[in-house]
Amino acid sequence: MISNILLIGFVQGFAVNLVSLLTGNIKTKASVYLNLWVFVLSLNNLQAWLTEEQISLNNYYLDHLHTPWYVFLAPLFYLFLTEYIQKKKHLWIPVVTIIFVLWSSIYKMILLHKLSGLSTHDLNIRLKTFNQMEEPVGFLLTIALFLYTYQIYRKKENLRYIKSFDELKWIKHFFILGLIILSIWFMGILYNQLIESRIPVNFYHLLQISTSILIYWIAYKAMFRQKIFQERSQIRKKLDRITTHKTDVFKNKVKADFEKVEAYIIKNQSFTNPLLSIEQLAGELEMSVAKLSKIINQGAEKNFSDYINSFRVAKAKTLLLDPDFDQYTILSIGLESGFNSKSVFYRVFKNYSSMTPKQWRESNR
Repeated sequence: MISNILLIGFVQGFAVNLVSLLTGNIKTKASVYLNLWVFVLSLNNLQAWLTEEQISLNNYYLDHLHTPWYVFLAPLFYLFLTEYIQKKKHLWIPVVTIIFVLWSSIYKMILLHKLSGLSTHDLNIRLKTFNQMEEPVGFLLTIALFLYTYQIYRKKENLRYIKSFDELKWIKHFFILGLIILSIWFMGILYNQLIESRIPVNFYHLLQISTSILIYWIAYKAMFRQKIFQERSQIRKKLDRITTHKTDVFKNKVKADFEKVEAYIIKNQSFTNPLLSIEQLAGELEMSVAKLSKIINQGAEKNFSDYINSFRVAKAKTLLLDPDFDQYTILSIGLESGFNSKSVFYRVFKNYSSMTPKQWRESNR
């Protein structure tokens, strides 16, 4: 039964990669990483199936080398997630994984060469000793990358972009499944290292079943989500192209109208009139109040009152810093800038500067 599950898992994973390749679904880096993730897990299943069935490849090294494919799973998922949510990746993560796999493979090749004269029984004992050293290191590397990737997923600011495309529940479920599998793996390591002779449970069979189920799940859920994500991205790009021209024309018109209004206000120093109203300014500009209000709201992103007060505060600051006006009171400067009273001057100035006029003058001289 275990052999059949492992073989079916490998066949399904390989089929997923083949279908993705033939149908052109591998269009983004995220889909590349996800397909590589499925491919690596499939290879891990194939290797486990060959071992379970004791099938020989008629090569001494290939029959005993056993590449630790499993250590690629965590970094590939990290690369997928960071690409999917459009977050900067750290290349040291895949580099560390590659170094570990190269070390393991080279060391085992040397070990196999030295042990080539031993009987099969003695060779298996020596290889088991090596695996008992290699596997905990691979587990620690995997759990560290798994937790690091989870921390990235947990930060809400990392998900603002992707949340408009995907609710990400499937990734949450993936982390839950991953945690269960890691727990089974941890129990397998303890069993293999400490208590193998006392408990007749093969945790590695549970682990192999779990990873096979994960292939079935990720092949459907993740690939489906990737397809939806790609389609929605394409739809948005087309909508952006359709609306971009209209938006640019509208923005240019708003900009031209706003520049005309602002040039008039600055030229005539209209803001220095403490009784200035939007009705008065609209009359001077020969336009409706509604149109002037819309131009200011869109161009300055402020209402009329705040927009005029920004000119008054700017003029007051200029006069406060000019030594030629040191002999005049701050109140006179405020009134000359267009404010109609001391209280209004101080309140508005503090809203814009977080300081009183006197404090601002002292801190900027």
